[in-house]
Amino acid sequence: MSKHICSTHANALRRGKWTPEEEEFAKYTISVFQSGYLSEELAGTTLRSYLSEKLNCDPMRLTKKFQGKLAIGKKIFTPCPDRDNPVVVREIEDAQKELGRLEKQWLKRMSTQKEEQNIENSDVYTDLVDPRVIQAA
Repeated sequence: MSKHICSTHANALRRGKWTPEEEEFAKYTISVFQSGYLSEELAGTTLRSYLSEKLNCDPMRLTKKFQGKLAIGKKIFTPCPDRDNPVVVREIEDAQKELGRLEKQWLKRMSTQKEEQNIENSDVYTDLVDPRVIQAA
């Protein structure tokens, strides 16, 4: 089995429509993966499994999203060979910072969506409860 990074998302797998933030984070992650700018510990990990874990979604969701020229297929992570080169070190650091920024932006969006869903769900529940029952309690 390939090595994985621990998921920071404890909730159910994501489904459905992609947010612009999620798509931007995914595309940049793919770019960084293909450049070999992730941790060397990920050597041998497939892009599909890595990305599905980062996005907390079923790998099939990625396959459906990234088809044709964007297909992620069975691409395997290979660390950039010039990691001792100061220029490459700087590029890796910059890529990691941008990846972190995009991930935070996406997670913030997910948090906002979850709050909105909770509000909508509480409104639905409130609409189903008879106010006389609440007063009698």
